[in-house]
Amino acid sequence: MASEITELLVALRAWQKAVKQLKHSGTTTAERQQVLGAAQQQVLSQLAKSAVEAEIEALIQSAATASGAMEELRSRLRPDPAPFVSTELDSIHPLGVSHNTFQQVIADYLRSPDADHPIGNSQQILRMFTALNDAVLTEHEETIALSRKPKKRRRRDLSLGTLQTAIGIGLVAGNTQMDSTVANSSYILGGNALLTALQNFVGRIEEVVDGKPPD
Repeated sequence: MASEITELLVALRAWQKAVKQLKHSGTTTAERQQVLGAAQQQVLSQLAKSAVEAEIEALIQSAATASGAMEELRSRLRPDPAPFVSTELDSIHPLGVSHNTFQQVIADYLRSPDADHPIGNSQQILRMFTALNDAVLTEHEETIALSRKPKKRRRRDLSLGTLQTAIGIGLVAGNTQMDSTVANSSYILGGNALLTALQNFVGRIEEVVDGKPPD
């Protein structure tokens, strides 16, 4: 795997950890938010690298011209996702995602409809990640005053959205290094994971992704 892609995946893992630490005591809220801000900037810096941007753009263009990729992905995943999971866990290894966690991401995908165009270009990923990071902070702050049961539910949703964000970007980035057939499939899965996170956190996708209302 190219070193720039590895560095992006490592940065995404650090961002996930920083989100989890928001709920921990031992440091002040301002200090935890500062750590998250630094982790966000590291991810954005890695995404903005010319080599990473070029790899992602090439994958997106390849996937855009692949006919039937969405149908092929679902037909591969429904009977037995195990071979796909094994290959993909290798492609995003620096993220440290467990087998069971990735299986859950696939199960969530199979229950949801495909987006026609999950990601249009590399700059869209930058905007989506920034919006999701801002939403994470808002969501965390809104849970502080809640009672135990609703707080637990909201924080579980927060963890899921954070995971979808990291895996979504991770799949798109990691699969730039894979065979085109696998890469195109994972572009779809990664893009849909990002859009699901946006729906969960932000609600109105069109305000965050490209400023246009959905078709």
